[in-house]
Amino acid sequence: MEARYVTFTPSADGLEDALRGAAALGIRGLNVTIPFKQAVLPIVDADTVASRVGAVNTITLDTWPPRATNTDVAGVARALSHQGGEKEGEEEGKEGRNGGR
Repeated sequence: MEARYVTFTPSADGLEDALRGAAALGIRGLNVTIPFKQAVLPIVDADTVASRVGAVNTITLDTWPPRATNTDVAGVARALSHQGGEKEGEEEGKEGRNGGR
């Protein structure tokens, strides 16, 4: 796969034009960073995760409006799970803990 990572910094009032322009250029997807993660929400078709979080970090330009998601949530959850920590409320259900001590 041939791919390039190029940065763009559109004006805040030119986000929709920037997305349409990227699609017209054949760009298939975009990574979204601050300060645009929330600003693009009215322009994209955000999935459940992005809608609940209120921020987007990945846009796929194969439809209009473009599809969008937030992969930060899964990344943070994965990182925390690798630390061996317990999720809030998880400890109560484990045998031998709390009252069993």
